[in-house]
Amino acid sequence: MVLPLLGSLPSYLPHLMHSASRSSQLLDYLLFIEDKPIPWQKPSNIKVTDLGKGGIAELVGLKLGEEYQLPLRNATVLLRSLRLLFEQ
Repeated sequence: MVLPLLGSLPSYLPHLMHSASRSSQLLDYLLFIEDKPIPWQKPSNIKVTDLGKGGIAELVGLKLGEEYQLPLRNATVLLRSLRLLFEQ
């Protein structure tokens, strides 16, 4: 299961981690965060990747720019807009 976490960490995250530990034989969780350390103990089936500030917007923007063959100028505007949107 892939979970991008934007902004502050959700209050339900400790409960999700506890629940995920019970399904460790069935599935893995991939958490993508942006400069937010996770203070709780993580089960072995939760993998956390910190993409840095604006990292999720960059991944989405680059993929969209590639998919729609946008010129670099347009892709840069798209990236800035996505970063702003994801920060809100």
